[in-house]
Amino acid sequence: MGRSKRSKSAKVRRKPVQARSVRRYEKIIDVAALMFAEHGFEATTMEGIAAVAETSIGSLYQFFPNKREVFRAVAERCIERSAQAFAELFSEAEEDETVDPPAGADEPQWARMIDDAVEVFSRLHGQEPSFQAVLANVQLYEDYAEADEAMLRSFVGVIEGLIERWAPALPRPRRHVVAIMLVQTTTMILVASTRETPEIARDMLLELRVMLRRYLAPYVREAM
Repeated sequence: MGRSKRSKSAKVRRKPVQARSVRRYEKIIDVAALMFAEHGFEATTMEGIAAVAETSIGSLYQFFPNKREVFRAVAERCIERSAQAFAELFSEAEEDETVDPPAGADEPQWARMIDDAVEVFSRLHGQEPSFQAVLANVQLYEDYAEADEAMLRSFVGVIEGLIERWAPALPRPRRHVVAIMLVQTTTMILVASTRETPEIARDMLLELRVMLRRYLAPYVREAM
């Protein structure tokens, strides 16, 4: 696919500053995410977004020059919430120097973190409208591909640092590849699970945990 339509960020005509404007702006994004997810990009209109958001079409155009920029803002929210969730999951682990499980814990840190990450991100994919909006409109991926790929690279960097602690004997190039495999496999399975029935999706996520644990376990055991 070509990369000519990439955009680093949504082009907002007027950044909200006052509390009332910020609330109106956030409500527009909330409504747009739901409508893009439910009806798709083509069927969603600026007039429809304004009506459901209970704001005038003029107010909507004060913030965004067109529907494409509204969608980019929704995609930005999805990326921001992904980054926030990832930071909350892994920031403490980066600071924690222990590798073995704490007293009373049945499993090592790396195994618990795999389970936590799958749970948190599966919940976001299933419940967060901005995630559902971008998944329902994959034809627009190039609009936010640069930001998405930058985020995934940052995830890989963090995971690579953790692997260095969990498996210090693993050569750096191999650590990098293992980190990519963990991040990209998780991302792809999470996306694929959203296209299945709830029952199959649940089983896919259970298998994802098993697969990631079995993949990483030999590297960690070699370090012990």
